[in-house]
Amino acid sequence: MPHDPPKHEIDLLVRGASAIMRASDGDSALTRLAEALGSLGERVVRTTMDPGEPTGAHTMALVGCAGQVLGHVEFASPPRHRDVVEMLCALCARTIEAMRAREQAGDESLERMARAFVHDTNNILAVISGHAQLAGRSLGADHPAARPVRRVEQAVEHAREMVSSLLDLAHVPAPAHTTIDLGEFLTRDADLLEDLISSAHSVEVRVPDGESLPVRAVVARLRQMLVNLVLNACDAMPAGGVVRIDCERAGESAHPRARICVRDQGEGIDPQILGRVFDRGWTTRGSGRGLGLAIVREIVHEHAGSIEIQSEPGKGSCVRIELPLASSPCAPADSASSLRNASLR
Repeated sequence: MPHDPPKHEIDLLVRGASAIMRASDGDSALTRLAEALGSLGERVVRTTMDPGEPTGAHTMALVGCAGQVLGHVEFASPPRHRDVVEMLCALCARTIEAMRAREQAGDESLERMARAFVHDTNNILAVISGHAQLAGRSLGADHPAARPVRRVEQAVEHAREMVSSLLDLAHVPAPAHTTIDLGEFLTRDADLLEDLISSAHSVEVRVPDGESLPVRAVVARLRQMLVNLVLNACDAMPAGGVVRIDCERAGESAHPRARICVRDQGEGIDPQILGRVFDRGWTTRGSGRGLGLAIVREIVHEHAGSIEIQSEPGKGSCVRIELPLASSPCAPADSASSLRNASLR
């Protein structure tokens, strides 16, 4: 029958537990376990991360939460302080389990970021590639290639912002939010959208005339959201068509919000698969990666917003996003963004 360990055993247990929990990896956790057991007078022959059958006569398994064996501790003789030994072995097993869980979560997070990086950077590189062909021609102030070269510079800047956003996520600092006018932001980014779509498509941006819609946002992430929405809408219309972006005030006066609606003229989405469109890796296009709308939803949630899709077969789809309006004033707008309504192409 278990007995209450004396005070000196409790002190050794606390010190040993503290050392194990500060371990940096599984091997060091086992080393600290062996040291803690040695301080109790237990003769440890070896420790191993091998979950297979033990070979020694006196071994104790390191068992995880789900009952899986993570490794073993082999003793020269039966443990004398079995209660304390069992507690330390159990703690070591939980510590190793937690380390593995963190490593797995980190790997999955890095994979998601890498896939998202490739997906979105390819969108921008398509712009750079197209204009680079034109930029190869002789340049001059009035040369036809001068304007495309300026567009290349804009695209490069957008790419830099996206890379910066990815690095922010990797290092876990909170990206900087600024208060912007959502309508001005949409019209100011018209040139980027124009370069990303084919000549068979057009984009119409319509925002309230004379009304400010201030929102707190990470501009690079909001741009990433807009690009993905427009490209996704164009993909829904392979033969061409109009993507319409409407922006308006919504919500009750106590909780005002800004609403963005992105509509396409495609074939719509089958109701049976509508619930899966935000799933990572799910796509109806063989060449797609299934990341566009998943990334959009992540960005919307980062900005405390909501998103939904309304679609009817044969009548196109509408992605509706609502973001909370900010109470602070907007940052100064770019002087070039004087248009309140823009029709691209």
